[in-house]
Amino acid sequence: MPDLTYFIGKPFESIEGEDGEWTVVLEGNSRITNKDVNIKPPEAKDLLGTTFVRPIFSELDTRLQFGTLDDVTHELTLNPLLYTISDPGFSTDEEIYPQVPVEIEDELPPDPSADRIAEGPEPPTEEEMKMLETPEAPAPEDEPPTEESGDEEESGDEESGGEETPA
Repeated sequence: MPDLTYFIGKPFESIEGEDGEWTVVLEGNSRITNKDVNIKPPEAKDLLGTTFVRPIFSELDTRLQFGTLDDVTHELTLNPLLYTISDPGFSTDEEIYPQVPVEIEDELPPDPSADRIAEGPEPPTEEEMKMLETPEAPAPEDEPPTEESGDEEESGDEESGGEETPA
C-alpha cells in the first residue's frame, strides 16, 4: 500500500481549499488531503520553493516536513486517521487513507445510530391515570407510642409487679 514516503523529494506546488478539507498539491499532481476540519491549512507562501522532505508517523499525529535538501523550514501536523493521499501513478484513482489498516477499514460495521435512538417513555394507561388522579388514602398510623401511653404501660407493669397474688 502506498504511503507518504512515495512523495519524498517532490516539490510543493499549491494549497487547494480553505477551512475544513484542504489539499497540499505536489509536483505531478500528487495530493495530500486533510480531512480534519479542526486543522487549519498552511499559508502557501510558507511552502513556496520547498520540497517534501519527510513524513514522521505516530499514533497521535503525522507530521509532514517541507524544506530544501535536509533543512526543514516548515512542518504540517495531521490527524493520522483523517488524511488521504492520491497520485496519478497509483493503481487506483481513489483516495487512500494510508494510516488506516485495510483490515480495520473493511471490518467497520455500519453506523447503528439511527437504530439506537430512544423513542421516549410510553404514555400512562387509563388505570395509571386514575391512580394518579385519586387522592391517596391516609397512611396507617405507624407512629411510636406517645409519652402518655408509655407511662400507662409502665405504671401497669409497676402495679402488677408490686402486688402479690395469694396462692
